[in-house]
Amino acid sequence: MIEVLIASLPDREKVVAELWLDQEMLAEINQEQDVLMLEVHPALEGRAWAVPLDEFVAALNTAKRRLVGDRMIDTAYIETFAATLKSLPDVLKRLDPGLTDSEVAAVEERYGFTFPSDLRAFLQFALPVGDQFPDWRNGSEEDLKSRMDVPLQGILYDVEHGDVWPADWGPKPADEQSRFEKVKSLIDSAPRLIPIWSHRYIPAEPNEHGNPVLSVHQTDIIEYGHDLTDYFSHEFGVPAPGAARISKTIRFWDDSFSWRN
Repeated sequence: MIEVLIASLPDREKVVAELWLDQEMLAEINQEQDVLMLEVHPALEGRAWAVPLDEFVAALNTAKRRLVGDRMIDTAYIETFAATLKSLPDVLKRLDPGLTDSEVAAVEERYGFTFPSDLRAFLQFALPVGDQFPDWRNGSEEDLKSRMDVPLQGILYDVEHGDVWPADWGPKPADEQSRFEKVKSLIDSAPRLIPIWSHRYIPAEPNEHGNPVLSVHQTDIIEYGHDLTDYFSHEFGVPAPGAARISKTIRFWDDSFSWRN
């Protein structure tokens, strides 16, 4: 299977996409000219490459999407992100190499969601490591599931102890088990919330770049960034000149902003 890796090279001004097959670099796509350029590398020992055509075309399309489809991810932005968070040692311990395609696929299959394209691009460029960041590579399944379960558990707490029951949820069931089942059904049918840092989450839907970031503390839910770069600016002070100025509408979760009113 061809792996697509996004890399920052010392002899390139912009990030490149590397295509690897069986631990050999098959090709590189760079952005140094006005159009994307493909450089095919020679195979070891002078042999010819033999690659299934459909797999090669799919890998090229993946590389193109990851290079030009998510404008927030470039060398300059990652360097700025890293430099900013290095001044916050309680937040960031280190930046590890980004997730591979196979690691992304394994996470998505295991936890039942698809990363929005900008978050995926970011995590495939560099993986932040710190106590409040989810560790999608080495974190335990228990820890990651617990982080993803926080919104449901917090909402249930306020339902039982804070007398929260929005009118658009319909009649409030009389017994606790029925209330639990109703709330769980609502959350399960809503866009999945993916943890980013601490109690900040990004909706998995729509599956595209530019989704807003939410701060979720029980039913105290607010928007904390119009998109991922806007969030990084607000949370960590990372400059974001290209951040969104208007937020997308997210079904179900937009209504949560008024649950406590």
